Amino acid sequence: MLLVPDFCPRTGDSIPADDVAALPDDPAVRRSAEVGPHRAALASDTMRVPNNRVATRSAAVAARSTLTTLTAAVGTAGLAAAHANPGLLAEVDQHAAGVRDSLDGDRHPLTVAALAGYAEGLRDAAAEHGWTPPAEPVDWSAPDWVLTRLLAVCLLARGLDPRHLA
Repeated sequence: MLLVPDFCPRTGDSIPADDVAALPDDPAVRRSAEVGPHRAALASDTMRVPNNRVATRSAAVAARSTLTTLTAAVGTAGLAAAHANPGLLAEVDQHAAGVRDSLDGDRHPLTVAALAGYAEGLRDAAAEHGWTPPAEPVDWSAPDWVLTRLLAVCLLARGLDPRHLA
């Protein structure tokens, strides 16, 4: 069945009756008014345009959440241990320099998204090679490379503008 609208889809204006009179005299051709009421939202139902602000906002929230979770799991206790142990602090500082270099932090300011993405990528790559996050509290006297690198991410995140982490 062919439906012929009684309005202009582009402007929404009604089509004058004399223009409709030129329609073929076929019972299979009906006007949209005969089928049911016109839905004004038809165009918006078929054409959805993504809202970049929503996607960006969601990405920002996810990045902040990643760093907050990482800081709770590794950063708080690890950084306290590093401040009590100069050798660990030096190792974390070296890892932080490596992370900064990887993210081109000398040319561009580090961001929450960049650090969160780096931490997620590091965890994923380590998991592919058999690393598992510790189930028990970490012994910070001899942390593995992955934990030290994640702790370096937490150290760098502390240096970001706090408004970006809230």
